Amino acid sequence: MSLLVNGPAGKTSVQLGQHLSSDLLANAKYTELENGIRVDFDSKISLEIKAAGECSEVIWTTADNATTIQDCIDYGTTHWYGGFEQKDQRWPIEKLQHSNYQYVTQELDNMGIAERYFLNSFGQYFYVEDYVPLFLDFNTTGQNQLCMSAKFEDPFLVVDELRLHYRICTLSDVKEAQLHAIDNIFGRPSALPDERMVQHPIWSTWVRYKRNISETIVMEFANEIANLGYENSQIEIDDDWETCYGELEFDLEKFPDPGRLVSNLRSLGFRVTLWIHPFMNENCPSFQTLKGLGYFAKDENGRTRTRWWNGLLAAIFDFTNPDAANYWFSKIDAIKAISQVDSFKFDAGETSWLPNPRVLSGPRDMQPNIYTSTYIRNVSQYGPLTEVRAGFRTQDIPLFVRMVDKDSRWTMNNGLRSIVTSLLAMNMAGYPYVLPDMIGGNNYFGEEISEELFIRWLQASTFMPSLQFSRVPWDFSNPEVDAISKKFVELHANYTPVFMQLAQQYLAGGAVSINNPIWMARYSPLSDEQAFLIDDEYLLGDEILVAPVMDEGAIQRDIYLPSGLWQDLNTGQLYQGQSWLYNYPAPLDTLPHFKLTAVSDGNVNTPVQKHIFFSLVLLVAMII
Repeated sequence: MSLLVNGPAGKTSVQLGQHLSSDLLANAKYTELENGIRVDFDSKISLEIKAAGECSEVIWTTADNATTIQDCIDYGTTHWYGGFEQKDQRWPIEKLQHSNYQYVTQELDNMGIAERYFLNSFGQYFYVEDYVPLFLDFNTTGQNQLCMSAKFEDPFLVVDELRLHYRICTLSDVKEAQLHAIDNIFGRPSALPDERMVQHPIWSTWVRYKRNISETIVMEFANEIANLGYENSQIEIDDDWETCYGELEFDLEKFPDPGRLVSNLRSLGFRVTLWIHPFMNENCPSFQTLKGLGYFAKDENGRTRTRWWNGLLAAIFDFTNPDAANYWFSKIDAIKAISQVDSFKFDAGETSWLPNPRVLSGPRDMQPNIYTSTYIRNVSQYGPLTEVRAGFRTQDIPLFVRMVDKDSRWTMNNGLRSIVTSLLAMNMAGYPYVLPDMIGGNNYFGEEISEELFIRWLQASTFMPSLQFSRVPWDFSNPEVDAISKKFVELHANYTPVFMQLAQQYLAGGAVSINNPIWMARYSPLSDEQAFLIDDEYLLGDEILVAPVMDEGAIQRDIYLPSGLWQDLNTGQLYQGQSWLYNYPAPLDTLPHFKLTAVSDGNVNTPVQKHIFFSLVLLVAMII
């Protein structure tokens, strides 16, 4: 069966019931409902399609827990954007390939964000309900398709009925569709971001020192930053300050007086945050006691063992267990009381760290993603300086969400080129307070951070909501690195009022997001096919276009300007939009960026009168 979704710009076809046999299709019984249709295929499998306003719901239900329900969306000629984070962050997502992909927050592919949201350039979006045990196939089961499957396989738990339940919403254009999803599904942050985190850089010990940190080293680092004239949002004390991973107590050999350290850092003008994770290694003194109390997540056989990057034999605290959460947060509060740190960087939170098949508190059909949302909501109590790296239905929490660790390379595969597409994907998923990862990446796998990569990374991040250093400009022998870095740190700081105004507008419902794809430019006609394909430019608001250089050795690049009259903020020159600038000169100290100043003649975007464009057509033709 086919479902055609009509919109003002075109049609999207959904191939229904890919899991059904020809016999079931032939014997289907149709019943008209007041607002839709019901189809019964036998006593165990039914389909309902119900329309309401701009949206319709598709609901498959079966009592056969061993089956799979699958519908496939044909991409057609439109372009698609998704609400999830990836290492290989393709934009648009019709470029992506995955097979039988479990759609949960997970370490695999750096999927810290896993919102079940898929938007197309026709102004239509699909949203799969939270309780569906969802697997996706991108371009694997058919040419140019996204297939949605519901089935009870790991990491999902079996419940009484299996359902594939999703919404299809059609608005007048893609901008209206995105706003509709924000207002009707995501919600908006409940407060503004911390302004100092926007204005000045975070300085982390992680990349520069890895686990070789101590009170002395942290003070030396802070003095370097201050003496060289850099401002700060805060200094972040990262991995390895504990006596044992998970004990949540300072190693007094490395940090003999945490309160004194924080006081000394404050005297230099720093706020202080501390790295925290949700794990405990099995060799820690408290492990057996806490395991006996049931504070760790466990599988259906009561086993708690998991592994993480600092422990092959470990467990993870179960934040869906109120007693476990109360214990863990009492330890965090004790750290705060002893050291007087301002807040924390909370790491991990993805569901893949749990032992499987895990049993958490709360509804079985909301597992495992309930773990991520519970963790993030709990840690948000530590205020706006708090930093997290995961999210599931937590768009209302006003915290900075960090991109999961990037590698020190140029490529789209988790390197520099992926930070722009990650920024766009996170904003499209309803997370506007994006914290780019460390400038230059994390220096993993023996990868070196060159001067060029470091500067281009900083430039690419300049018009993103916050900056974060760990490798520092003065680590490089060339003094030009420091001079260029200060130029772009200052440029970022100068735009603080713009960032804060955009955040305020977003909270009030007046702006799509802080950073946007270039097809969100104010006067961009939504028929501009080229704008929908650009994956190496982004907007601040809808008026500042940023086109960073992200190819090694490049000193020029091609830039696409959407409709409007654009002023080059490096030279002052004006350019008519909906056109390419070829071979734009961009030596190492130059970040191409432009401001929209006026409407181009003949390129005014004419608003489409809002009305319901939604229609459902069930074709008689059966697909076997």
